[in-house]
Amino acid sequence: MKCVKAYYSASIRGAAGNDVTDDVVKQNLLLGISRGKEVQSLLGSTLELYIPHAHDRLIQILWRRGCMTDENILMGDMEIIKTCDFMMVDGYLSTGVKVEMDCCEAHSIPIHFLQPNLDNDVLLLHDLINSILHRKYSVDGSTYNG
Repeated sequence: MKCVKAYYSASIRGAAGNDVTDDVVKQNLLLGISRGKEVQSLLGSTLELYIPHAHDRLIQILWRRGCMTDENILMGDMEIIKTCDFMMVDGYLSTGVKVEMDCCEAHSIPIHFLQPNLDNDVLLLHDLINSILHRKYSVDGSTYNG
């Protein structure tokens, strides 16, 4: 099955930045996981969606203990982004989200801004996925161009 890879970007610490509470981080992680899964369910098997929120608990613990810096976290995120066909941005544009967007721009990776009601995004995302699939594969669908 041919699919496209996308990165789901949404703030984890929010406007509070480094002063964020653990409760807000937990809430944002759960919201990111929920929204990412909702997007995945709407688009089905044509999309392989990386949701960093689903893998971030350990990172937040290490960050709180001073074992990991924002730069380390974002460096890893950007390496993952560079393997993706596009990025979805959801909600507040935090410093981290903006760095991820800069990475996309530097590597010509399309960015799609999600709307609060995901039903409004489905057709746009299907069009984006179809255009990426068309670009990645030859006319007969047998040759990978990416």
